[in-house]
Amino acid sequence: MKVEKPREAIRAFKQAPLSDVECFARTIERLESDLDLMRVRANAWATGDVATLRRLAPVDQASACIAVVMNSSLVQERGLAEVPERATVAWLEAADAALARNASTLAVLSPERTLAPDGYLARLTARGYVVQDP
Repeated sequence: MKVEKPREAIRAFKQAPLSDVECFARTIERLESDLDLMRVRANAWATGDVATLRRLAPVDQASACIAVVMNSSLVQERGLAEVPERATVAWLEAADAALARNASTLAVLSPERTLAPDGYLARLTARGYVVQDP
């Protein structure tokens, strides 16, 4: 994605006020209460235990932080609010091309976006791919 006048955009972003209290509060809350769950999630990820990853509650702290930026006046004024969906579509197109071109391919993605009900694996399945958990 091309950003017109990137230096100007960075300066404007630095000066734009952000309502980041909710992001900060969720981050602190997660750090205080979620250490055991983080350990379980990390072990499940390290061992390929997809069933446990799917069963664990999704982490919504990141969405609060992303929302701070995506709802900022700078992002709205520059028409960048659709960037996450555009990135997903671009990734899916790249995956289609890689799978068509190669006998096997590898992608490194976050478990949250990969395993979410509307995440990459669900979208690949909707496109007709057969997705098998490890």
